[in-house]
Amino acid sequence: MVLVAPVGAQEDPPARDGTGDSYWGPIEPPAPETTAEFETAGLSAWEWPLYAIYRTVGVPFQLFTYLVRGGVIALDESGALEWISNLFGAVDLPYGFRAIVDVNSTVGGGGGLTFFHEELFGGRARFQTKAKFVSGGRTTLSGGFLVPKGEGGFDLGGGYEIRGNERFFGRGPNAEEADESYFTREITWVGGTYEQPLGADFALRGLGLF
Repeated sequence: MVLVAPVGAQEDPPARDGTGDSYWGPIEPPAPETTAEFETAGLSAWEWPLYAIYRTVGVPFQLFTYLVRGGVIALDESGALEWISNLFGAVDLPYGFRAIVDVNSTVGGGGGLTFFHEELFGGRARFQTKAKFVSGGRTTLSGGFLVPKGEGGFDLGGGYEIRGNERFFGRGPNAEEADESYFTREITWVGGTYEQPLGADFALRGLGLF
């Protein structure tokens, strides 16, 4: 037995110019009243002098940009940039300095310097000291010394801070403005920790802070 399924009328394929029948209906050819043509607008008479000045002033900057771009490409292709980077680039040392920059609305702006040594005593200890100065009259000096031992070890640290313009709010939150003033506050601290592993998941730790 042979079954023959009815075949509907085959739609004509759309024309190459975008017209013809489509899923949404027939597509009409473009007409002048429904077609938008974009043309390059010319310059007015008063715009030509300004355009000439703009192009004249911009020529030196364009030439400078082309020269810089070409110079960088030439240096890169010749290997000169890599040589300069190796000559003046950062050196991987276990010690060095780090700059500190701090700006916030509470204490103002400040900066400082940190010195660190990651392989002190042949790699058996690490050391770091920091000095920080803030525009509001705050100076902080601190340092730390760490001796790792397996998963544990001990560390010692301390610091000193002086705040020259610490705010004193009188005798309480409801103090009058005339009773508010400033005073100098000094803080000194020293502390240390010791940690001894007691297996894979346990450790004994001691902490002291003064």
